[in-house]
This record gives sequence, C-alpha cells and structure tokens, in this order.
Amino acid sequence: MTSIFELFKYRPTVSTTRPSRSTAIQISDDAPLKIETGIGRVSLSDTHSGSNLDSTSVSNNVRKLSTNATLAILDQGVVSATSFFTMLTVSRACGAESLAYFSLGMTFFLVSTSLQLAFVAPYTLLIRSSSITDKKAFAGSAFLGSIFSALSAMIITALLYPAFLFSGVVPGFEKLIVVVLLFSPFSILRDFARKVSFANMMMSTALRLDIAVAILQVAALSILSQQGLLTPANGLVVVGCACALPACYWIASNRTQFRLHFESVTGHLKTMWRLGKWILLENFLAIAGAYAVHWMLILMLDPESTGLFAACFLIVNLSSPFLQGMGNIIAPSFAAVSESPKLLHRRYSQTTLLILLPMILFVVSCYLFGEFGISLVIKETSNLGLGMIVALLAFRAMIGVISITTHHALIALQAPEGSFWCTLCGLGTVIGVGIFLIPKHGIYGGVLAMIAGTTVEASAIFIWYLIVQNERSRESRETKTNPPNRF
Repeated sequence: MTSIFELFKYRPTVSTTRPSRSTAIQISDDAPLKIETGIGRVSLSDTHSGSNLDSTSVSNNVRKLSTNATLAILDQGVVSATSFFTMLTVSRACGAESLAYFSLGMTFFLVSTSLQLAFVAPYTLLIRSSSITDKKAFAGSAFLGSIFSALSAMIITALLYPAFLFSGVVPGFEKLIVVVLLFSPFSILRDFARKVSFANMMMSTALRLDIAVAILQVAALSILSQQGLLTPANGLVVVGCACALPACYWIASNRTQFRLHFESVTGHLKTMWRLGKWILLENFLAIAGAYAVHWMLILMLDPESTGLFAACFLIVNLSSPFLQGMGNIIAPSFAAVSESPKLLHRRYSQTTLLILLPMILFVVSCYLFGEFGISLVIKETSNLGLGMIVALLAFRAMIGVISITTHHALIALQAPEGSFWCTLCGLGTVIGVGIFLIPKHGIYGGVLAMIAGTTVEASAIFIWYLIVQNERSRESRETKTNPPNRF
C-alpha cells in the first residue's frame, strides 16, 4: 500500500495548460526543463533519446517533505495535547459544570482567532506564487489584516457583553466574555505566527512556538489547580497569557520577513479578501457546527449535561493531531497539483482513503475503551452509558474526513464558496435535528444531530467537488486541444 509520505511526492509532470500563479515553467532549447511549484522544485534533463529523471533532486525533495510532514503532525500533536491537558485539568479540578462554561468560553476564543483567516489563509495559498513579486510587503499586509482582525474581535466581544449581562441566558457567562475581550488578541497573534510559519515551510519554527506555549500553559494550570484557584475564567486567562510571550518573541525574531508598504496594502487586502471571505465564513460555520450542540444543551437542558457532552467530545478530539496535522500537509500538496485536475483528483482520492483507514481503527477503539476514557476525564461517571456517545462522536469524526479533504481540494481549485454553502447546509441540519431530538433524548439527541449534520455536509461538498472537478477537467482538455497563440 502507498505510504503516507509517498503520497505527497512531487511527481515531475509537464502540463500543457497555461502557467498559473502557483507554477512557473522555464523552457529553453538546450537547457534542462525546470518546474517550480509552491513547495519544491523538480528537474528533468530533456534529450533527444528521452528524459532522465534527476533522482538526486527528487530524493532530496521527498526527504524534505517527509521531514516537514513529520514536524507538522508532531506540532499538531503538541497543540492537541496542550488542549487536552487544559480541558482535563479544568474538568478534574472544577467538575462537569465548569467544564461546560470553559468549553463555551473557548468557542469565543476560536471565533476571534478565525477572524484573521480572511487574510492569513489567502497568504498561505499565494505567498509562493510567482504573481507575488514583493513577498515581504505581502506578508506585511497580511500582518496588518491580522491586527485589524484582533481589533474587530475586541469590538464584537465588547458588544456581546451587555447582551449576556442583561439577558441572563447563561448566568455568569459575562465574566468569561470580559476575559475573551482582553486576551483574545494574544491568541490571534499566536495563530498568525503558526500559519505564516506553515506557509513558508518553517515547521520547526512553528513547533518551537507551540512547545513554548504548551510549557507556559501547562505550568500555570498545574499551579492553579494545586492551589485550588482554578476556575473557568482563570483557565481562559492562562490560555491567553500563554500565547502572549512566545508570539511576541516570534514577531520580533521574524520582523525581517515583513515590510509595511502602504501603497500596496489596499491591493493586497482586496486580493486576500476575494478568496479569504469564503474561507472565513466556512470556518465560522464549521465552528458553529462543532459547538452548536454545546449551546443547545446548556439552553435546553443544564450545564452538567453540557459538561458531560464536552467530556465525550474531548476524548474524540484525541484524533485532532492526526487530522489537523494532515490538513497542514495536504493544503500545500493539493495546491502544488491544482493546475492538473487529473492529478489533483488522484491525490485527493488517495489522501481521503489513507486518512479514513486509521480513523476506522479509532472508531473501534472509542467503542471499546470510551467508557474508561470518560472515567479519567470526569469523576463519578460510571454507569452513565457515555462510552457509546464517545463511539458515535468518533463515527461522526470519521465521516468528517470527507469534508476535510474535499474542502482543501476546493480551495486548491479556487472554488471555496461551494464549501461554505455545504457547511451551511450541515449546520442547518444540526440545529434542526437538535431542536427536535435534544428535548426528548438529551445528549444522545445532540450526538445524532451532529452525525446527521456531518453526513449532509460531507455528501453535499463531495457532489460540489465532482461538479467543479469535471468543469476544470473540461477546461483543461479544451486548452490542450486549442492551445493559446504565442508570439
């Protein structure tokens, strides 16, 4: 079977389609043919007797990519382990109800951090493009977009404070809103540093950054827990503060990569926004889909049920290092072959299969050991039947693999708007089914709503991808049949 690293080899291919922003092709009569992609370079020696592959160049590219893939998964493992330890510490020290409030507070951190995707995600896709001549200025514009996102997050959070204070929908939640208002900019800055590092294939830099955040966060939480001072609000303060120092150090250390060229900022931000707005909206919907059931449970049932559901969700999130780590790899990998719909479809199919296989084993493991895992997260949860909920949530995560890989494929095809509408359909399904099932079946109703929503989203996004992929294939064939005139 094809190994996970073999899948992402950069196979030397000569495309007869027009050169794109992400692929530069240099050809001369007696010089080697060079194809430069956004990640690596492949050389072919073209002779009258045939083409001989530069095996040394390919070997170096594969070795470098394998190292980057390992570092990307390791980095995501550090991030996910830190998140797991944080939730586990809050749960063990404060109980299920406090875990519910902390989880809901983290949704605001996630939404605030996601605001900058409108500028950072297009930067990740375009920074190695040949159309970006001044890369430092482009990075500087992305940084200004990130600052604008942080200010927007603070304004939006400030406007939400009186709504929670006077409505009393979730009693006491206004205190967490204040924490998010003050400390979310640090989380945004840390996420910006990570994404820029990944975009420039600086995997070791991202890993060092996240290790520093992990050490600070784990140490502070451990001290608060031992002293009996840990609360949901204090936990969110720790999450924000742990991001501050490493992120500021990263900005200071990498300041030479940025240049503020105010004459080009407007043009850069418009370019980023054209693509990034769809990625931003789709990510908002993805967060809403993941945490809609949390909010419906606390509004329709009680904080304790929400906390138990959050604990089950925490166990299933053990798959995040693998899923998100692979996401960090497949995004540039799909972009590298985006000019060839046939190659992209082949890579998409292989990637989806190779990610699904380990997820099947994960579902089986959750079914067998889910109840034991819950007993480690929350005390006094025996005989509640939560192990089956863990298994069902893992099954939902397995279905979601199709959405993850297809989403990246659509971005590579520069058609992210379809992903947005499909995610919207999934969210609507979660809310509709949840409103009907949660009052009758409690936590089980929420889990079934999530499975229904994920199934609808995965089916819709896959159908949309097939439509777009067939259209791109037809355009590619027409271009080969009628190549553009060159003078």
